[in-house]
Amino acid sequence: MLRKNALKKIFVSSLSCLIILSIYMIPGIENKIKYSDRIVYKTLNDSYCIYALNSDNFLIRYPVKIDEKSKEGIIRTLIFKSKYYVFPTGIKNSIGRNLKIEDISFNDNVAIINVNRMIDGKELESFIYSIFSIKNIDGIKLLINGKNINDIDSSFPKIFYREFGINKKYNIESRNDISKVILYYKFNINNNSYIVPVTKYVNDKRNKIDIVIDKLSYNYIYEDNLITTIKNINIGDYKIINDVLYIDLDDFKVNKKDLYLLNYSLFSNSSVRKIIYSYKKRTIFNVKRSKFS
Repeated sequence: MLRKNALKKIFVSSLSCLIILSIYMIPGIENKIKYSDRIVYKTLNDSYCIYALNSDNFLIRYPVKIDEKSKEGIIRTLIFKSKYYVFPTGIKNSIGRNLKIEDISFNDNVAIINVNRMIDGKELESFIYSIFSIKNIDGIKLLINGKNINDIDSSFPKIFYREFGINKKYNIESRNDISKVILYYKFNINNNSYIVPVTKYVNDKRNKIDIVIDKLSYNYIYEDNLITTIKNINIGDYKIINDVLYIDLDDFKVNKKDLYLLNYSLFSNSSVRKIIYSYKKRTIFNVKRSKFS
């Protein structure tokens, strides 16, 4: 009897472990974490990201865990997750499952990736920006069945860099004084928040820092449920000295997290290495570019 009961307990314990293991092997389950606003304030240093489509057809940044160590392994896993990841309701995969990576090589910090078919639009943006979440990859040379995408369609560059743009919006009325700025918003869904980068083309000849502050400060709701987090923050003068951006605030009671999207936007549109916020010439806090790259 004792032997029978012992065998029964071992069987139940083993079955439980098997069920738990099976659940965690389902794609996407390992990352069903309630990130809430942590997603917005999480830097790319903490996780890799894939870009998925929300209900408004914007690509949103979705953090994923990857255990691979090699750059090739990480790239293959990122694209695999972009195709097969099981997202929460309201978010969908942005890369077709019939896209296949044939081979990958590297030339310094440029990844050379050969795929089996042509890609463009949101699928292309998702592909390259998911890979750009990997440190030390500065460019992507995309080959279609061994042929550079530029040779197939000359509107694409021979090598993609981060300046290529994502979620592109053209708010221009003429060909004069066109500026390109990358603005970071957040998108709320299912009680979670996700970062949404938007590349905007505008008729504005001002300094890009002026444009960023203006667009994020005075356009609290951009469109399509995209939100910035600095609507109640009054930003005063700024200056750049030795690659450091000094910004004066009109209130010292500022939550550092509320400036996260502004910081990301400022670093993406300038070459400054640090941002220092101050109130009445007294430093409140500072942030480094390394935390946002």
